Amino acid sequence: RPRFKEKRIKLTDDDLILFFTDGLTETMNMGSEYFDNVINAAIHRHSSCRIDEFIINIYHELLSFKGSGSFEDDITMIAIHIDNTY
Repeated sequence: RPRFKEKRIKLTDDDLILFFTDGLTETMNMGSEYFDNVINAAIHRHSSCRIDEFIINIYHELLSFKGSGSFEDDITMIAIHIDNTY
């Protein structure tokens, strides 16, 4: 049975949280590389975008990385942008 630790972190203005399924990180390109190896760079490249653009940009990078062919697994992404101006 998996064990999880609870941890609290303080979120500040403009923080970005990205939740995703393993289908995102386990997508492979034609060279048998996983998207897991490039996702951090993709996140940093698009982290200043509006949240809707952020998700679209990450998805386009995934499509570009993968190339032709179908996905082997489902992919779900949920992004949250912390905005303390309200």
